[in-house]
Amino acid sequence: ENTNMQMARYFEPFISSVIRYEGAEKTVAGRVKKDTINDELQRLMDGEASVPPAHVIATTSGQLRERNGVKRVFHVAAVAGSAGSRGYRAIDAIEQCVTNALRLADSPEFQADGLRSILFPLLGISTPLRSERETVQSLFTAAISYLRNYPASRIEAVYFLAWSETERELCQSVLAGDSTVTRVDG
Repeated sequence: ENTNMQMARYFEPFISSVIRYEGAEKTVAGRVKKDTINDELQRLMDGEASVPPAHVIATTSGQLRERNGVKRVFHVAAVAGSAGSRGYRAIDAIEQCVTNALRLADSPEFQADGLRSILFPLLGISTPLRSERETVQSLFTAAISYLRNYPASRIEAVYFLAWSETERELCQSVLAGDSTVTRVDG
């Protein structure tokens, strides 16, 4: 998400919009009847206009739980918006988003949920401050460092979602030669 914790609209080409739409309760015709995840996120924001960069807020997963086994959605402030032509830009320390989400997943608050894995989109990849390769490398390094530094973590698997074949190839290229990482292709 962005620092305003505004989820993307249902039909925009973003992971946030897919999560929002698929988590919603819908009519038989597919029209959103209850915007479950976004409504909860806005309730948790409690009138606040924004959060600090890399801040994480967890919500339930709405209909994604029944259909896909998703237990929680972690909304992380990975981009900040500005008026005018600049639009949204990745925050400076994009890798902190990964660390903060993993830390929250391991917190006592979510112990009863039995969280064992987490899936990250390639945060900041579409609005890079640095090269896409450096961005992906920083995300992977953050996940590896967190798991190495916190061996008692309940998280057993960290996945990164490549949205396109180009992003998948980039991820494979970054991972090539790193024997500490188990790759899952597909």
